[in-house]
Amino acid sequence: MVDSQQTSGLRERIQKAGLWTIAVHVTESGVRLATSLVMTRLLLPQDFGLMAVAITIPVGLGMLSDIGIRSNVIRKSGVLGTDFLTTAWTVQVLRGVLLWGFTLLLAGILYLPHVRRAIPAESILSHPQLPLLVAAMGSILAISGFESVNIYVQERDIQFKPLALRSIISKIIPVPIMVTWGYLYPSVWSLVAGALVAQAILIVSSHISIRGPSMRFTWQRDHAKNLLGDGRWITLSTAGTFLVTQGDRLILAALLTATQMGLYAIAWTLIDVVRSFLLRFHAQITLPVLSELFRTRPASAIEAYYKYRAPIDALTFTTVGLLWIAAPEIVVFLFDKRYEEAGWILQVLALSIASFPYLMINLAFIANDEWRSFAINSAIMTCSFFISVLIGYFLYGWTGVIWGIALYSWPAALILLARAHRRGWVVPIREIAMLPFALVGIGFGFAAKWILQWIGTVL
Repeated sequence: MVDSQQTSGLRERIQKAGLWTIAVHVTESGVRLATSLVMTRLLLPQDFGLMAVAITIPVGLGMLSDIGIRSNVIRKSGVLGTDFLTTAWTVQVLRGVLLWGFTLLLAGILYLPHVRRAIPAESILSHPQLPLLVAAMGSILAISGFESVNIYVQERDIQFKPLALRSIISKIIPVPIMVTWGYLYPSVWSLVAGALVAQAILIVSSHISIRGPSMRFTWQRDHAKNLLGDGRWITLSTAGTFLVTQGDRLILAALLTATQMGLYAIAWTLIDVVRSFLLRFHAQITLPVLSELFRTRPASAIEAYYKYRAPIDALTFTTVGLLWIAAPEIVVFLFDKRYEEAGWILQVLALSIASFPYLMINLAFIANDEWRSFAINSAIMTCSFFISVLIGYFLYGWTGVIWGIALYSWPAALILLARAHRRGWVVPIREIAMLPFALVGIGFGFAAKWILQWIGTVL
């Protein structure tokens, strides 16, 4: 009876967590899109390009130096003592301050005359405002270090409601600040102000609205040693994730102008509405599903996996077909003429999500404790990314870079499918069974294109 009650309670918490996760995603996507629609009418494309690069550098430093405090708190068994939590918070604060110092150093290097002469004049890295923007956005690393680690305890207990509410609030409150600033003093600094306000809200709310012990500076040697000792493995794993998910911004920063980077950022904001939902769903659900299937129903695991994947395939391929036809009209309808060129970028980037269903089987290697194979697949993906982007640039300039970003995952996906097929996890005919949904998407695309053009003539 006790086990049944515990299982029921866990299932209920997971269901609630899933609903709150969806609510946060829908809200964040809606706010992000609405904000983009307003701010693009107040600012220039180059402002969004500068912001994209300025935020990528501190985000990259954060991921490349992740020591796993969150994962340590979440997976730690037993009762979490106050000394452990406050020591973890102290380590987190010190890490954030050190990273901001390193960011200031990078910003200073960008100011050096011989460094500026070495950077191509048309590159966004040579923009005179970029060093100061990097320094300002780098302060987020220091600010975020003061976030209470009690939020990780909430995640550990699968209590997502307070986390979701603070996330939603942090996305909504900065909007009027950004819009007012952008209207009165149009510049990239309105975007910076919004980002800093959002981070400040997250910090304050973590201390006043999340249950748990008060944070204070503590240094318990054994706890610190365990935190730092485990962290080196987390750093290695997140490095590859950063290179694939954020590496495009760093490469583009060296190759593109501020205006080109801004157009790319706007197109990426639109495609990310679907992409981020697929990634969030995949990260939270796919591994538990595969683990359960291989553990309890190995004989029917593959059939069940394809049933689980069917709605994901349908959403993915329908979206790709729709955007391939209607992306230029969507951009023209949503934004002014300064951003019109983002239409073809969105059209091409739609292909980047087409490989997503084929990459999902990668988590089957973890479900079967084949960590080495999983790491090899990740390494192949990272290499494919850099090779595709660089080849695209040298052959066709910035147009080739966009195509490289859109298609880099396909070589890795084909290799992954071949490796999974040798283990009996892939049925080739099932991998292409859902492709006709791309034709459905194309039909929707022509309909959307006609409707948007008709609305444009009426307005």
